[in-house]
Amino acid sequence: MNLFLKINKFFIKISSQEKVDKYNYFALALAAGLGHIIFGLYWTYIDPQKYESVFLRGTGIIACLILLTILKWKGIFKKFVTPYWIFAVIYNLPFFYTVALIRNDFSDIWYVAEAMMIFTVILFLTHLVRSLLAIIIGIFFAILFCYITAPETVYFSDDIIRHAPIYVLTIIAGYVFSLSNNKGLSIGRNKRTTKTKNPPIPRGLNRP
Repeated sequence: MNLFLKINKFFIKISSQEKVDKYNYFALALAAGLGHIIFGLYWTYIDPQKYESVFLRGTGIIACLILLTILKWKGIFKKFVTPYWIFAVIYNLPFFYTVALIRNDFSDIWYVAEAMMIFTVILFLTHLVRSLLAIIIGIFFAILFCYITAPETVYFSDDIIRHAPIYVLTIIAGYVFSLSNNKGLSIGRNKRTTKTKNPPIPRGLNRP
């Protein structure tokens, strides 16, 4: 419990240094929620995978629906906004994708999806340490979940080493893209603020 509280405080401390736009909540809820529905149907009826979980996808959809209401939280619930946002990212991305990777016998489809997941997490949690910690936590609990529910599926695949350079490059690319994107947004906000503070003088009023 103490470890959980320390991790939570760490996330909140980093969040105070990094403004999470409210549209990030909407983007994750929309993308993950629709993704669970569309790909759940696709990989169940059109291109069946070895493992599909209605329970895990349903939980992800519910988490996304709750996420849509997060900005309306007030009072005592306000302090849970950041922890819940982190939870929604971890569950719908590193946890879910890693469970699917393991339970589908480390198929190539889910190796590709895992790389996409890493890139997306870094886009949402732009602080590198926070995003990497979220990925590690999600992967850890995914392995633990698979070990408890189907221990025979948890083993070390040689393909992990083969795909490792791709994941490293994905982390670097995601972080560089995130930095450049945040820099551009910051410059744009500063320009708008400067124009607001120093509005142009209407022509004719600056004459002596």
